Amino acid sequence: MLHICFCGQNYHSQDGSKIDINVYRSYSHGDPNAQYLEQVRKNAALVTLFNPDLLVWYYGFDTHADDYGSLGLSEAAYFAICDLMIATAADAKVPLQVVLGAGRSPTWPPPPSLRSSAAWRKPEEDQSAA
Repeated sequence: MLHICFCGQNYHSQDGSKIDINVYRSYSHGDPNAQYLEQVRKNAALVTLFNPDLLVWYYGFDTHADDYGSLGLSEAAYFAICDLMIATAADAKVPLQVVLGAGRSPTWPPPPSLRSSAAWRKPEEDQSAA
């Protein structure tokens, strides 16, 4: 299994099966969409070289401009990432399985059925309890 993470650190395991690419370090200036897409495009070739039987893509949204882990990505960037992943799977001649993940910025107020849930506290309530 090959695991590639576009996250906040650079790391390569000794056996080459775990690769982290720091996408947070270069986003203080310029176009975050173009910079992120360039990292995905540049590293997508690793998938084909690995020769997988299946490509599983955990598609989280916490890098969106409106979320907590924001890299400032727009909706257009997410569609471009989709195109890149579809092309990567086609190049590798493998099926693509997509697992949709959420970001961490829930809408407020929560629906009535969830209002008593501790998971739906306002952020300021969580901070004051700390």
